[in-house]
Amino acid sequence: MEDIKKVILIQIVKRKCYITDNSDLIKNRLEDIIDDAIIKITEMIGIKDNNFDFSQAGPERDLLKNYCFYVWNDKSIKEFEDNYISDILKLRHKYIVEYADKESETSINND
Repeated sequence: MEDIKKVILIQIVKRKCYITDNSDLIKNRLEDIIDDAIIKITEMIGIKDNNFDFSQAGPERDLLKNYCFYVWNDKSIKEFEDNYISDILKLRHKYIVEYADKESETSINND
């Protein structure tokens, strides 16, 4: 992930978690949480693009922020999934349709 996008995400997650401390220890923990969250959220909702930009506003970023909030506050991932299952399923459906459309277009163009 580009450094500027990581800095933006750190600031976004800090605001979500009400963190005002700027120490390296906090920054490093947030970086680890964000890196793990990106992997987990992309898997949950079915994003195939390894370069998806979570720093841009949208439901994907909201889900990522909330996931980070749960991890920061030592809440269980199961609790997060239970509370956000509706959002996860909506986004998963969005990407299933989006990727199916792309595959269909590719198939039509190759015929």
